[in-house]
Amino acid sequence: MRADLRNLVVWSQEWQMLFNVEKCKVMHLGYNNPKVNYVVDATQLQVVSEERDFGIIVSDDLKWKNSIMLQLNKQTRYLE
Repeated sequence: MRADLRNLVVWSQEWQMLFNVEKCKVMHLGYNNPKVNYVVDATQLQVVSEERDFGIIVSDDLKWKNSIMLQLNKQTRYLE
């Protein structure tokens, strides 16, 4: 996995499409995941347990509870 990340960074540098490392994050999925730290350009990537993208919250346990609660709260505010 780390080799894949290194290859991706090398590719991005060759094509001058650099990553914004401050926006890159790591989410460890699975119970047997070794939870390795990943580094890009001497910066350790932030580890998160959930992340919101396109209005959907994805969590490391892959449950939808937080995403559903977010949508319910939006609808409740809309109705008030």
